[in-house]
Amino acid sequence: FDKMRGNVEISFHYISQLIKSFGGSSIYLFVIYALIGVSTKFFVIKKMSAFPFLSLVIYLGYLFPLQDLTQIRAGAAAGILMLAIYFFLEGRKIYSYLLIALAITFHYSSFIVIPLLFLNKKKFNTVFFLLLILVSHVAAPLLKRIIELSIDFLPAVIRWKILAYDSENNLELNIFNGWQLLRITIALFFIFNVGKL
Repeated sequence: FDKMRGNVEISFHYISQLIKSFGGSSIYLFVIYALIGVSTKFFVIKKMSAFPFLSLVIYLGYLFPLQDLTQIRAGAAAGILMLAIYFFLEGRKIYSYLLIALAITFHYSSFIVIPLLFLNKKKFNTVFFLLLILVSHVAAPLLKRIIELSIDFLPAVIRWKILAYDSENNLELNIFNGWQLLRITIALFFIFNVGKL
């Protein structure tokens, strides 16, 4: 536990301390994170998907190996965020806000969901989402420079994470790789067919 706990999110500290107090090993930590990630996603798929079987196939073939199998903190946070979005769409906003706060304790990147709460859920703005895809891909090459300029102003734990990721993954940014192009194609399909879907 002590080797794994350096500069990680709050939930990691508390869950690992709880397991340690009961004499458990680190395997229980992985099991708890996996249960949170998988069960929340299954629940939301059951509640929200018009095509649950197709949703399960996509989840098991894409998201499960990407998150719940390899990035368990991000997987647990994503499941909690999906639950937050479900409650938000149901009009139970307090639950939604509490779940977003909980997701942030699992993975700091969960902050990115907060702007979604301000979108109009009754009207889909096609132009906004097309611009979002375009702007994000134009801005992506500038992101590293923006981070370099602002890193001294970030909280220490986030600064440490960025520096750690940068040192481990010091690769050339390729935002037009096969996977990303597939994601863009799927996003465009959904954007242009949202009325039918």
